[in-house]
Amino acid sequence: MRRLVILFLLCFFLFPPLFYVRADELDDVTHKLEDLKKLFSDIKTATDTNQATLDSLNRQLNQIKAKVADL
Repeated sequence: MRRLVILFLLCFFLFPPLFYVRADELDDVTHKLEDLKKLFSDIKTATDTNQATLDSLNRQLNQIKAKVADL
């Protein structure tokens, strides 16, 4: 157990850049996340529009089927 702690501390002090997060990387991730949120919002809007169109077309199709059945 003691060797494991010593090994961990040794690695921590020999390779400090591996344990730090730079602010510019954080900003990049934040911007990418915002872009993905906007893209998701755009896709959801398009999907809602397509769903409304599908519902309308299904109603029209059902009306046509009812008219054909009456003939």
